[in-house]
Amino acid sequence: MNKIKQHNSNDLLIKNKDIFLNKKVFFSGLSDSRIIKKLNLKSVKIHTYRYDVWKKLKKKFHVSYSLITNKNFVKNSEILIFYWKKNVLENIFQLISLVSVFTIKSDVYIIGKNKSGIKSSISKLKKWIIFKKIDFLRKCSLVHGKILKKIIFLKEQFIKVFFWKNLYIYFFPGIFSYNKVDEGSKLLLSTFTKKIKGDILDVGCGNGILSAFLLQNKENKIKVTLTDIHLSAIESSKLTFKKNGLQGKILSSDIYSNIKKKFDLIISNIPIHEDLNIELKTGISIIKESINYLKSTGELRIVINSFINISETFKKNFKNYKILKKTKRFIVFQGFRKDMYEIHTRSGI
Repeated sequence: MNKIKQHNSNDLLIKNKDIFLNKKVFFSGLSDSRIIKKLNLKSVKIHTYRYDVWKKLKKKFHVSYSLITNKNFVKNSEILIFYWKKNVLENIFQLISLVSVFTIKSDVYIIGKNKSGIKSSISKLKKWIIFKKIDFLRKCSLVHGKILKKIIFLKEQFIKVFFWKNLYIYFFPGIFSYNKVDEGSKLLLSTFTKKIKGDILDVGCGNGILSAFLLQNKENKIKVTLTDIHLSAIESSKLTFKKNGLQGKILSSDIYSNIKKKFDLIISNIPIHEDLNIELKTGISIIKESINYLKSTGELRIVINSFINISETFKKNFKNYKILKKTKRFIVFQGFRKDMYEIHTRSGI
């Protein structure tokens, strides 16, 4: 997965580097570590939800890869620098969890794009922190506040649950389609009209709905592995499986980076966004690299927004593929490894 772009945000921090000179700084949401060398800090700690960021930075810095940062990891940090993202509720969830383990009067700096809603959203924290904008640069803002009051963080207050098709689906903030079961997943699952068997890999599992739906059908004789790059997705899937009494292997992975075996079927609701930007590299990698993780008779079945043209990607990587279903908003592709399309077609799959 390609890295989050933080160039404008980091340029704004460099512009204000005197604020952070020789300070003990705690970063949340950082993905480009080059900024650290330019700030002349006394010490650095980093918290991330993203597996790819943790894997990249852990050899050089003190990095926490966790849903909620503990008090001991934050200890002695003087300043929190928080990168504000598009998902407002995810920002509030992360920021409140962090502020709850910082000491009173600690400095909090938030940096992010103006169009991400940073201006209006920080007012939700005024009970504990009053923020003031101190600088801006190329449509990015830097705001500052001091923690005035101790905050109590309860992660359960942020968990959403929906009941769909006899399944309880759990969502942590930051998960795609946090407020409902998304139409793309529904369309993909509607194409499974016959029983399936074998090893299934669910790439970018989110809340785990795809695998949970296939598992609850007792006619399917399957084992599932679920992966995602984002810890909120991993924890959401674990809750979904636990509450529905389902079994599966759920692990962090940057697409296929943590996958060590081959599968009969790979499924994915292809992600197309990276914060505020349309991002297609992840989806293309899921398709192209799937060949290396499919058995000789293996199948890739994915759903993607219909305005995204990935037919050429399928054509280049699968000798035979077809469109299973299409709506105004979404499209489901099916591809078989090598020449297995005719075999599957004759068997009625």
